[in-house]
Amino acid sequence: MSRTLRYRKGYLSDLVEELLLSQPGGTIRILTEGCGAARDVMECLQFLNGVERTRFDCIDKDKKAITCAKKLNKDFSRQISFITGNAFNYRFEKEYGLVGRWWRLS
Repeated sequence: MSRTLRYRKGYLSDLVEELLLSQPGGTIRILTEGCGAARDVMECLQFLNGVERTRFDCIDKDKKAITCAKKLNKDFSRQISFITGNAFNYRFEKEYGLVGRWWRLS
């Protein structure tokens, strides 16, 4: 596995872990834009042992990507919501502690 891939895989987990440590109470909401299969979200939740106060909203305009992401992340369905749409046009009603495109890091 390349160093870039190892870095990218751990980057989201590190960010979420820092956020959890800096905010010891309450739910942490994370928005992942252009989530694709949301494999990074699954790996983050596996790394954090499914910390219950972590919630992800994953948005992608590709319906097939969302379908794939739901299947891949079925073990974490209580912690992940999937939205089919474009983040630039979508009206979000929640506040997020972290917003990003993790798969574009390289």
